[in-house]
Amino acid sequence: MASKPRILTGMKRIAIRLVMLTLVALPILVAAFFLRNDIRPLGNAPATPFTEWGFSMSGIDQFSVRERYGFYADEREENVSASRGKDALRVKILSGVSREDMDTYADGQFLLIDSQYDTKLPPYPEFLTNKTGCALDLVPRTEAHPLGEYRLIPAGQRFNYGLCTPDLIRYRAGFGIFYCSDQKKVFQVEYFTDPTRPWSDVKVFMNSFECNVRT
Repeated sequence: MASKPRILTGMKRIAIRLVMLTLVALPILVAAFFLRNDIRPLGNAPATPFTEWGFSMSGIDQFSVRERYGFYADEREENVSASRGKDALRVKILSGVSREDMDTYADGQFLLIDSQYDTKLPPYPEFLTNKTGCALDLVPRTEAHPLGEYRLIPAGQRFNYGLCTPDLIRYRAGFGIFYCSDQKKVFQVEYFTDPTRPWSDVKVFMNSFECNVRT
């Protein structure tokens, strides 16, 4: 019977050591997670100009960075989210991309968007012989750009596409993919603005995309 207190005492010591190890390891793991993903809200992120990320657009200095991740040495993809009043901007930057790979990437991304507006069969058995589709004013429009192309496209509350119901539209958006050959970088730019603004405003912003070589 005398051995039981010793066993209990030993178990308590082990439990205390495990708690101490957890308290020591937890801050390290949390720090490693944030260093790896480099997710920085605006309040903690340096005010890095967009031009230092390799591109510029009209009035882009008026946007405030809200989130960024992927900014570490071994990563070929960087992502930035920013806002300006009711406007939102999302940019994905892919590094080390050849022109051929850029074309493949762009074709795939635009196909994903355009395919959401293909004529579809309605999900009701009694109407399987009838086809439905979006109204023309809700279908993406393709616009050319010297460095790529973009779509003028309505978007929903969650910045989602493929909506064929006017009541669900919350933004007028531009979705563009541009290539900067000197940098071998692809820039996927998504711009969202109020649906009451004219499409010409979206076109002006998307057409203003330019490459800037980082110094």
